[in-house]
Amino acid sequence: MKYCPNCGTPNKDDAQFCANCGAPISNTSAGEHLSRTGAAQNEQSTNTNVNQFAPQPPKKSHGWLIALLVIVIIVLVVVIGGVIGSQSKKSNAKAEQSAKTEVSQKQKATTNNDDSNLSADNLTPQQTATAIAYYQGTNSLAWSAVSTDQMSHDVYVQKNGDENISNKGAGVSYWFGAVGNGYSEYTLSNNGKTVNIYQIDSGSDSVQDPKESVSLQTIVDTVNSKHVAQKVRDVANGVHVKDYRSDSDNHDNDSNNNNVDTTKLNKDQVKDWALRTFKHDYSDSADDDLSTEYLGVDDDNYAEVEVHDHDDSDMDTTYRVNGSGELQEKTGDSWTTVSDSY
Repeated sequence: MKYCPNCGTPNKDDAQFCANCGAPISNTSAGEHLSRTGAAQNEQSTNTNVNQFAPQPPKKSHGWLIALLVIVIIVLVVVIGGVIGSQSKKSNAKAEQSAKTEVSQKQKATTNNDDSNLSADNLTPQQTATAIAYYQGTNSLAWSAVSTDQMSHDVYVQKNGDENISNKGAGVSYWFGAVGNGYSEYTLSNNGKTVNIYQIDSGSDSVQDPKESVSLQTIVDTVNSKHVAQKVRDVANGVHVKDYRSDSDNHDNDSNNNNVDTTKLNKDQVKDWALRTFKHDYSDSADDDLSTEYLGVDDDNYAEVEVHDHDDSDMDTTYRVNGSGELQEKTGDSWTTVSDSY
């Protein structure tokens, strides 16, 4: 029996080639085959044992790669955190700056507003009169006197010893030069902090109480709260405060108190002069509505006005200012001088 040296398949003794794999078969006996096979197996076993105890090459370690990744991640976290922190600081800085700017603007606005407000301690006489007039209302006679273009914007300071008012203040009254159904005037307390406002009925002989007594500070606060302080200032710039306290007869018929050039009076001043004179001369009959009408310039080029007393007598009186600046009253066809001082 022959065994194939290639696959070990037993073949006939006279076989030249392996019936299994076709490899050529030499004259190898079964013992030789077994011997060779054992030797081969021993050699293989020996090689296996040797390989088991031979030094093995070190396995490749990936720890450094993990460490590197950790380091990279840490660096990225730090960088990103720094960027976010920087942006946050910038955002906070902008927000803080914006807040400061807003506060500054508010403070500036408040300061400017304070600067534009009136102060009760720093009013000029013109501003005091104008503020009091505004406080009485934009439709009042007082406000009309100081703000209307047709008026002379005069406020008269006069002794009030003969005035029929209950609170004479410091002994001086301030009369607004506008007359309708009466007229408006006020007095100030000795310290100037209280205002007594009167609405005087024309021709009334009875003692009249103030329409209102109010602190000057309240008047100023009202003006400021309505944001018209600048308006009051502007109007006050055109107001004329005229002092007639040296006139023993309330500035009528006193040639020594001629504070204005009466030859240059405008039509409203002529109307005002005529009305005050009429009230002075005809107070007994002037107990109802009074009005004035500008008649224009007569043939002598003198300005004429007519005062209407709308009571039962329905009395009308015509006045004019002649070339000498005298106020004349018409009686029939003649003119009589009744005042030479505005």
